[in-house]
Amino acid sequence: MTKKELARQLTKEAKELNLSIQKSSMRLGGIYKRVRDGKLYLEIPGCEHFAEWVQMVGGLHASQAHALATTYEKLEDTVPKRDLERMAQNNAEDLSKVPDRVKPKLVEAACTLTNAEFRKRVDAMAPGLHLPERGHISFAIDAQVEPLIKSVIQAVMVQQELKSQGAALEYLCSQWRLEHQELVQEIEAASHATVN
Repeated sequence: MTKKELARQLTKEAKELNLSIQKSSMRLGGIYKRVRDGKLYLEIPGCEHFAEWVQMVGGLHASQAHALATTYEKLEDTVPKRDLERMAQNNAEDLSKVPDRVKPKLVEAACTLTNAEFRKRVDAMAPGLHLPERGHISFAIDAQVEPLIKSVIQAVMVQQELKSQGAALEYLCSQWRLEHQELVQEIEAASHATVN
């Protein structure tokens, strides 16, 4: 086998394995939802909070577990469980944004396609939907600040009755933008000036 053939074979195998791993994420989301919503973590010694249970079972952070559970929740009434639990999280998130009249036509594609392929299918079947671009921000913070940030986000989730940390962070950012509109306009003007 040549290096080129080996590279192609391993690329194909890696894609298949990656898709296989991703497809189990919504099954896990269903488990997280049941444990979180039913407060079943309280039945496990040493677990007083959902986050403690998530840490105990390993693999994900509590915010990721909440995100999976929330995505599962968005679709559980419109997509059969056997199909929902075969989907990758990104496809499930995108499917949740599709109008209900189109969803049934996209379920199988959500179960079998990569996210890039699925997004193309969504664009073809629901033109004008314009799914938001995926983004991810990651940064290091001082370990002493982390508990404060987590507690503020948790407080916003409770106060605003939000189900995900991402939604709480979006809320905090939108409030900050409202309170500092002049500064936001200056920053946006400066960034447009540098681009042009």
